[in-house]
Amino acid sequence: MSISASVPAAARAATNLALDALNLGPDNFSVPLYGEPDVITHYGLHSWPSGALLDALTGMPDVTISESVDAETGEPITEPGRAFAQHTKARAIAWEGAEQWYKNPVMTGDERTFNGKLWASLMDYNVWQPPIGWREVVAEGFPAWV
Repeated sequence: MSISASVPAAARAATNLALDALNLGPDNFSVPLYGEPDVITHYGLHSWPSGALLDALTGMPDVTISESVDAETGEPITEPGRAFAQHTKARAIAWEGAEQWYKNPVMTGDERTFNGKLWASLMDYNVWQPPIGWREVVAEGFPAWV
């Protein structure tokens, strides 16, 4: 099972330094998360946790952790993008604002949250807003016909 976590932007540097001091890697919280367009409010991480990493994160005051479990079925989520999207959606923060995607090129299969839904890119260097050039990612079945 994997974990997803987020930390307020103001606590990012201290949290990353604390994890680095424990030999758990530099710059763990590196994914910018937006509370509104162009405003980074949190940073996130997604990891296949070692016991040491999970223990360290659990003991840190500003870190919010989600185990990657499907909310409906209780089964582990094996798709990292879906797990991270579930974590961010539950906290009303977006993976990246669509206007930021040009800074971090979106390639085929990359997933992004847009208007509360998870989307997978159908092309490399995608600059379009969903649904053009995107496929909605759903837990099971098919998205509603549009």
